[in-house]
Amino acid sequence: MCSSKNCHRRFSLTVVLHAGNNKSTANQPFFQNFGIIIPFELSPVAGAITRQTYAEGVLLESSNAETWTPLNGSDLTMKLYGYEFENEGTVQFQPVSGVQFSDLNIDEYSAIPEGTHLIWEYSTDGGVTWDAVVPAEEERLPNLANGVLVRVRFSTGMGNDTPALNFRDVNLVGYLNNTTGTYLTRENELTQGVESTKVYTQMDIPSGTSVQWFASNDGGETWEAMTIDDTRPIDEDWTEYTLVRTFSDPQGNKVRYKAELTGTVLTYPRIHTLGATLS
Repeated sequence: MCSSKNCHRRFSLTVVLHAGNNKSTANQPFFQNFGIIIPFELSPVAGAITRQTYAEGVLLESSNAETWTPLNGSDLTMKLYGYEFENEGTVQFQPVSGVQFSDLNIDEYSAIPEGTHLIWEYSTDGGVTWDAVVPAEEERLPNLANGVLVRVRFSTGMGNDTPALNFRDVNLVGYLNNTTGTYLTRENELTQGVESTKVYTQMDIPSGTSVQWFASNDGGETWEAMTIDDTRPIDEDWTEYTLVRTFSDPQGNKVRYKAELTGTVLTYPRIHTLGATLS
């Protein structure tokens, strides 16, 4: 032991494990109240312990974690497992049937190390043809589906690494769109009457679909149709529309807007942004 209050000693630690037959008492886990001797050496000084008295690898037992009894007939055992992965593999999930889908999404949890790949695919014809789908991104189907198959393909160029998937945490989210819908804004109450309004909105209106806008200055008690005043292309998806309306009663001061959308389960209009001016 070091007699000086502030002295320090350098030492090294070594853990030695021996294979053998493990032993445990009834109804008691093998590792409970057992310890491993860790032989160590200290720099030789007066009164310092230079070596543990037990042989390397002795298993100890204790009921209070203070007093330890050596178990000379028992050793700690372990098993070392090695894996060699195939370059490719596929996991196919049970089919989803009896429901209709117009869009789908996949929610999953995976780990994809560098040099490996995980590709998700779906089929709506019983597995004859497969199309790729990106998890967490909504996939619009080419046709209304009455059943869906999902699979994931694993690939790696290394024998010691692979993508990993928590297969218990995979969810298929299916969508079936209504053919009609209504978007309604909240009410904006002003301190004076509103005679007219102008709306600026970015929309995507595919062929065969429609969006009809209405405005109200009495809190939605009555609705008056708006007319398109101007259009301006934004990009390949979105077009900005300018719509106007002069109210029949200029004294109303509770303004709301309503959009009535029509389409099909596979093709539908979309509204991206909305702004308005009042006068």
